[in-house]
Amino acid sequence: MNTGRNDHCPCGSGIKFKKCCINNASHIPSTELMEGVRPRLIEYIKSEDQYLELFKSLKRGQIYLVATEGENTVHMILNEQEYLDMMPSEGRDALSTNLTLLGKEKVVAYTEDTGGFMTYAFADEEVLK
Repeated sequence: MNTGRNDHCPCGSGIKFKKCCINNASHIPSTELMEGVRPRLIEYIKSEDQYLELFKSLKRGQIYLVATEGENTVHMILNEQEYLDMMPSEGRDALSTNLTLLGKEKVVAYTEDTGGFMTYAFADEEVLK
């Protein structure tokens, strides 16, 4: 399913797609692709002791795990401001507000490759078992 003009932008800004990333439309993945990557990111966090330990130690507003899925997979750790700096400038304020509203989520995973970009927020119960 493709993102419609009046849908919320998949970048996570909370604003409408047409006011945010519509110019990058060819780079936005389908909902099915996004739903398929989420479990892999959770498994990645669980399988990598360094990231699981980091996840356990995080408090709201600290560090986020950022990972890319694809042929050229890259993993990096960013703080919230660095994460926001990666987003389109017109959506940063709304995204910052949305991140502030997250209560239990500790990790935001951002994926980007030739298929597009995806943003996820993970709660404890999704990762810690």
